[in-house]
Amino acid sequence: IIADIDAGFGNAEATYLLAKKMIEAGACALQIENQVSDEKQCGHQDGKVTVPHEDFIAKIRACRYAFMELGVEDGIIVTRTDSLGAGLTKQIAFSKEPGDLGDQYNSFLDCEEVDGAGNPGDVLINRDGKLLRPKRLPSNLYQFRHGTGEDRCVMDCINSLQNGADLLWIETEKPHIAQIAGMVDRIREVVPNAKLVYNNSPSFNWTLN
Repeated sequence: IIADIDAGFGNAEATYLLAKKMIEAGACALQIENQVSDEKQCGHQDGKVTVPHEDFIAKIRACRYAFMELGVEDGIIVTRTDSLGAGLTKQIAFSKEPGDLGDQYNSFLDCEEVDGAGNPGDVLINRDGKLLRPKRLPSNLYQFRHGTGEDRCVMDCINSLQNGADLLWIETEKPHIAQIAGMVDRIREVVPNAKLVYNNSPSFNWTLN
């Protein structure tokens, strides 16, 4: 049995409790993705919204703790990333210092430099002595820079493998073996034994592609 958990479902504690129930019901593998649940879209569609890496990692660890507590030593965690086609995020990541995980995540945001203190209600990021205003939509979602999806995807995968994941699922908009291979090559430069599972969904329309 493989059970699916949305990363947008509750907090890490809620993820742990849900994972534990699934394992008790017979799940030997848990798949968790980095889309938020209330904005969820099919993997190959536009409009996807992702969660910051620290949130995702906390829930991966929660799944691992659930396996450990129940004595399942060979439980498998599959981490799915929708970052390749996701142009939006629900929140700016928390960052303590330049170069940390939150700062790396925020570096992909579409920002503009502001003078002075900006406008009332602005959310600003201080980077390299400059104040930057992330592009925020009327929906209160923040927008990533165009063309950053592959870099964010690789970052997702590396961090999930370093924090308890066993297998990767990279969601793409259509069958594209060269694209996937290129990302896996980049991931294996950091995690040489990285393993990928791939979406063989009929919705991909393999024949036409």
